[in-house]
Order: sequence, then structure tokens, then C-alpha cells
Amino acid sequence: MKRHNKLFFALLCAMATQTLPAYNREDAVPLPALQDEMIAKLRRGETVTEAEKRACTDACSEHLTEVSVANNVLVEHDDMTDCLEADRMGRYIVIVKQIIILQRGRDGGYAMSTRLRGKTVHQSFKKQHTVDNDPFVAFALVLNALDREVNDLDGAVAAYTDLLEKDPFLAGFARGWIGAEGGQKKFLDAIKKLPGEGEKL
Repeated sequence: MKRHNKLFFALLCAMATQTLPAYNREDAVPLPALQDEMIAKLRRGETVTEAEKRACTDACSEHLTEVSVANNVLVEHDDMTDCLEADRMGRYIVIVKQIIILQRGRDGGYAMSTRLRGKTVHQSFKKQHTVDNDPFVAFALVLNALDREVNDLDGAVAAYTDLLEKDPFLAGFARGWIGAEGGQKKFLDAIKKLPGEGEKL
């Protein structure tokens, strides 16, 4: 590749990085509706049955297949580098919802360690958070802001404050997951100052 072609390619990559599309329902594969039904049950204090958990797992597998087809790539686990950013963000939300549905405790585990977290996805969630009232966007922004590669403590606290106001149910999971991961003491110390949070930590 000639030098000017390399420079042109690098410029295109830089422009693409700056114009990542925000996550929305129009430019991403739809997320499994069954997950929202199960989370609504949990909000009401009801139990999700083992059959329902299996159905959610199947729905998530189908979602990943649809993402693969839509992006014309083979998507395995969290390796989605070549996918539309909106689908990477959607996949992260699917993971978060699935862990909430399947887990017995409050350890975020995979959602706190997946390679889907990182600078590009964080920037997209940050952009989406300014226009989207979906609490799962705020939830994802909190977790991604605390990724080591991102290290946006102020952004995490601001998103958590918004999440706490919008959805205390999800805020409880975010707080528990971050506490369970360890190494996020600065964040936990910061949110202790929020009204009513000190006694929860």
C-alpha cells in the first residue's frame, strides 16, 4: 500500500471512530423481549422458573445468531469487533439482563469482565445516555465507565446518580456488582455521599 493510501485509510478509521452511531432500536438487531418480561417479574418480587430461564437463554442464542447474520460475521461469545457498534452495545445490554435473570446472588461476573467493555463502547453509551431514558443504558454506562481502559470515575458516578433516580432496582445490581468485583473502592466511596446510599454500602 502506498504512503498516501495508508494515510487516507488511517484518516477514514479516525473519522469512523469519531462518528460511531448511538445505540437505538432502528439500527440494531432487536433485543429479546422475553428478557424484559422476566425482569418485570423480578421487579414484582416473583420467581423466574427454570423453564423461563432456559427460554431466555435460547432467546439470547437466537439474538446472537441474528446479529451474526445482520453483520455478515461469525459472532462467538464477546468477539464482536467487526459488528455494528449498536449491536455491540445491544449485546452488552443482553448480557446484563441475562445475568440479572439467571443469577442467584449479585455478582456481575461476566458483565464486569467481558471484552465488550472498552473505550469505543463506552463512548457510544455515553452519547446514547444523553438522548435515551432507558435505565439499562445508564446501567451499562456505569459499568463501562469503570472499565480499566476507560477509567471514567466522574462519568460512572454521574450515570449511577441518574440510574438511582430512574431505577433503584437496577441501581442495586450495579452497586452490588461493582462491590463484588473489588478494586472499585473510589467509586463506592464516592456514591456513599449520595442520599441514602451510605447505609447500603
